[in-house]
Amino acid sequence: MGVKGLTPLLARFAPASISTISPCTLSGWTLAVDTSIFIQRFFRSPSPSPQSRHIQGIYDLATYMHSLDITPIFIFDGATRARGKERELQKRRQDRIRLQQEYERAQARQQRIRTMQEIGIAVLEDMPGEISAESWEKSRAVEWLQEGLAREIMAGHTVDARLDVLEQEAAKTMLFQMGDSAVSADDLPEHNALELLAQLSSERLDVLARRAEPLTRQHVDECRQLVRALGYAAYTVEDAESESMCAALVKGGVADAVCTEDLDVLAFGGRLVRSFYTPGQDVLVMDVQQAIAGLGLKDMHQFRDLCILCGTDFASTLERVGPVTALKLIKKFGTIEQILESGTYRQRDGFDYQLAREIFGRNVKLPFSTREEVRPRSADRAELDRLQRLFGVRLLAGQAAGLDPFAAGALF
Repeated sequence: MGVKGLTPLLARFAPASISTISPCTLSGWTLAVDTSIFIQRFFRSPSPSPQSRHIQGIYDLATYMHSLDITPIFIFDGATRARGKERELQKRRQDRIRLQQEYERAQARQQRIRTMQEIGIAVLEDMPGEISAESWEKSRAVEWLQEGLAREIMAGHTVDARLDVLEQEAAKTMLFQMGDSAVSADDLPEHNALELLAQLSSERLDVLARRAEPLTRQHVDECRQLVRALGYAAYTVEDAESESMCAALVKGGVADAVCTEDLDVLAFGGRLVRSFYTPGQDVLVMDVQQAIAGLGLKDMHQFRDLCILCGTDFASTLERVGPVTALKLIKKFGTIEQILESGTYRQRDGFDYQLAREIFGRNVKLPFSTREEVRPRSADRAELDRLQRLFGVRLLAGQAAGLDPFAAGALF
């Protein structure tokens, strides 16, 4: 989640902390990459080669950075996560359960569509007048469609409201074609509801299938093997968050900024690069020191308390306190303790602000201490060949990258 509502808060009260620049402006920078964010993105993307889309995506990202003369440091989340993440991890588990249920509903809808298509073919193949409305097959079809309509109406719309409407329209059209007196011509849509329903349902099922597929440790390990084979610095963080390590590399002078979408980086004290590797978009650079000054806060401690009050992965919030109110309270009272002592605001369950503070302020041991240590090395061509054979594909620069910077011809 990051920090809820922080971006619009900064845009309103500390606009100087946010810069919009062209990606080429980052030439010569060293970026600590929150790699898990990108792996998730590539793994969920449509691809003609689902078994290698995460590998291809990371390769293209590295290619793109190389073309801009950016040095990446790839930071990976380990098998164990930071203490205090349990609430957010539980929420994600519940989200996965809901997603699986939605996927199963979409599969059931797809089966109903196939049945309607079969019924429609049978109706079209019948010559006018050769089949009576009382025939057993037709009566069964009418009964099935009527029951389905009743079920949809009683259940109400699902999250796919447009598909619900189309399914009802398609069923009504077919009932009319089969002579059901309960449906009149005035009830029929102007478009081909069944054809449109089949198209949109198939697209929706494809999206849900990608989202429901679990990203495993093996997928992450494969990406780690790739970036190391390409000669880039990589490190796996255990018992902590990758954003905290990325921010620490910035504070330690090893990197210039953190490349991620997660606003937690600012609470950890690092400079942030967002919207990177998004076709057709400039990148956002968010500076925490300018944010502190622009918001009128005294120091990093107050900024962290502000982030905690806005809402983070590590603690709930106070009732009736949004980002703007949180800023006013921190400027008025100075600390969360003094806000609570005022007796005006109630804590939600799980408001462990002290744990959140400890996580955001925790010192982590840097795996690299100088920029020389993270400079790209020569690629391990034998390992790259092995990865190619493993996935059965050639790792070529994708459309987003537009070139192969490692050689005049091909990398492999």
